[in-house]
Amino acid sequence: MRTMERTQAQTKHGFLRFACRRRGLTLVELILAMTITAMACTAVAAIMKATANTWEANQQDDETIVSARIAIKRLRTIVADAKLFGYSTSSILVLWAGDANGNFQIEYSECAMIQYDPATDQLQLLDIYFPPGTPQGDIDARNVTFTFADFSASQLATLLEADSYIRARTLADNVVSFTVSTIGQGSYVRTAMFSFRLGQDDPSQQFDAAVSMHSPAYYLVE
Repeated sequence: MRTMERTQAQTKHGFLRFACRRRGLTLVELILAMTITAMACTAVAAIMKATANTWEANQQDDETIVSARIAIKRLRTIVADAKLFGYSTSSILVLWAGDANGNFQIEYSECAMIQYDPATDQLQLLDIYFPPGTPQGDIDARNVTFTFADFSASQLATLLEADSYIRARTLADNVVSFTVSTIGQGSYVRTAMFSFRLGQDDPSQQFDAAVSMHSPAYYLVE
């Protein structure tokens, strides 16, 4: 009986010594565990950063596409209602916005200009706006008529840019490049080709739109 009790006591004592030896980690094991944990954290952080960058890039692309569609829609509305194209360069297009008073004449106050301003990265529509209370004398002085030859000359663009009653409306922001050209030959041109890039210098973000007038006033072309 005593032998059995002694054996049990020795067994219990040996187990306790074994448990005590295994209760803590060695320095090597601790360093290895910390290294693995650090590597795992670094990998997770890299994955999260890559995911965030991808999401941000996709969001920027979506915003660019939406902005481009809005710009094209605005250009379509302006050009569709216009009656004639006038003076133009690669970044400017003067147009007769419409015969507001129905007198079948190109009047200064009915002219407008689409222009790209690289200084502000904006595509703008410039037109004449007389606020309420504008003296009638100022309106009459500006409301002169043009022949088609005058309308197609560069002086009109200069007048529009310098006029104190000019109104600049933004068609698109963050434009990094823009060109406009008319399609066709001679004076009977009714379509303009707009090409622009928004937001970043990325060829995949190039947008093009061919826009036509619905009812051009060819009867004024000399």
